[in-house]
Amino acid sequence: MNGTTAHPPTNPTPTHTQPSTSNLAGITSLTQAQHKFCLSTLRNLKKSKDARPFLAPVDIVAMNIPHYPEIITHPMDLSTIEDKLNCSNPAKPDPNPEKPRYQTAEQFIADVRLVFSNCIKFNGPDHAISVMGRRLEELFDKSIKNLPPPEEPKPVPVKKAPPPAPAPIPTPITTAPVKQRVPRRPSTSTPVIRRNESISAGGSRPKREIHPPPSKDLPYADAPKKSRKARAAKDNLNAEQLRFCSKLLGDLHRKQHWTIASPFYEPVGTYGRILGSGGIFLTLLFIDYVSLNIPSYPKIIKEPMDLSTMRKKLDNHEYSNAQAFFSDFKLMIRNCFHFNPAGTPVNMAGIELQRVFDDKWKNLPQPKPHAYDDDMDAEDDDSEDDNHHRALFVFT
Repeated sequence: MNGTTAHPPTNPTPTHTQPSTSNLAGITSLTQAQHKFCLSTLRNLKKSKDARPFLAPVDIVAMNIPHYPEIITHPMDLSTIEDKLNCSNPAKPDPNPEKPRYQTAEQFIADVRLVFSNCIKFNGPDHAISVMGRRLEELFDKSIKNLPPPEEPKPVPVKKAPPPAPAPIPTPITTAPVKQRVPRRPSTSTPVIRRNESISAGGSRPKREIHPPPSKDLPYADAPKKSRKARAAKDNLNAEQLRFCSKLLGDLHRKQHWTIASPFYEPVGTYGRILGSGGIFLTLLFIDYVSLNIPSYPKIIKEPMDLSTMRKKLDNHEYSNAQAFFSDFKLMIRNCFHFNPAGTPVNMAGIELQRVFDDKWKNLPQPKPHAYDDDMDAEDDDSEDDNHHRALFVFT
């Protein structure tokens, strides 16, 4: 990922997560319906624009806040809560007993509120991050009102002992009379042997005619050629999807997307431009690892990617299909999140750019249904021809 890292405003998310609930062994009262509701509520919170400072733990080194652990003794963030929820699924709990999890829905609610209370405690009630936290907490309060109630334990039915089986009535033992075998009389008849007159006259039995087996080859020399409609339709769809990728890349270079897309226009180590007021480029800067004070960038990011490299690969026909273009874009976004901590300007720009890209990617051309119908008709015609030839072969 490209771009510089900056120190964002502090937020109440932790550097080292500590479970706020006990992980003692016991029967959990968190029902399947409550678990599903809590997980859905948390994911809706993470989609809010106010949730960005609370998505991941705070990096106290990158943000230069070494006093954070002294003030916040029990840190918490939304990603840690999601991990604990995933381990708490009643239908499929995590097999590792050391991982923290929720035994009740109240423990989940307490962790979410701990995120916002830590925020106000560290930043103060008037800080911009605290204002975002209060808005997010209001959204949480509206949603948590619909939490399903806990299930009442069902009484265990008492199994009644089956009545004893009646004693079997003894039956008298009777012996069947043994039949004596009558010895078979020996046969005195002689079997009659019928012989052909030609054989009795000294002649030999006539030989049967030998017919060669029918040929297994088809009656035609060359196999019928299959329809090429499927391949032609696939090639046309692939070209149309690549043209869509080129148009999408052009849209990301428009002025309306400059704020979120400009850190990704060029690779790290090349020239970059700064956009001034009125849409005029003010100056041209040389960007490299030393001037950006990020000499560790090539050691962390092994496969760099940017929009200009994707444009070159697209123009040089290096993408065999639209999926390869999609994979390069996702690689660029992963590099961004890997190098830039959560809450930094470049990380937040990557989140917004990914959202814009995903919305546009929904319009990717898809195969038409009637194309598959034509292919099926062609295959049916081929199979009918094969059956016709086999029928001719059987009856000839």
